[in-house]
Amino acid sequence: WAPARRTGHGEWLNLDWFGNFVDLTGGWVFHEKLGWLYVPANDPDAFWAWQAGIGWWWSSLQTYPYVYAHERSRWLYFSTSTSTPKTPYFYDFEKMAWERVEG
Repeated sequence: WAPARRTGHGEWLNLDWFGNFVDLTGGWVFHEKLGWLYVPANDPDAFWAWQAGIGWWWSSLQTYPYVYAHERSRWLYFSTSTSTPKTPYFYDFEKMAWERVEG
């Protein structure tokens, strides 16, 4: 997360394209809208993350808030405006519906 800058609020960091998060030990990250994520490698421009209720997904500086859900083999759209850490929402284009991901 080298280019991430401190927000001035404790250990919170910010990437312009990804938002605010805390980088914890062992690959765990707490994101202000996505909640808990496991990110084994923290490349600041693209990374894989595991999230309860959705599994592994990939996103990047060029694609976020679109994420590629590996187990579904398709792209989802993450709602940055309505999601909270307890209720992240993704739009599934195949189902043509919003889905609340519960961990």
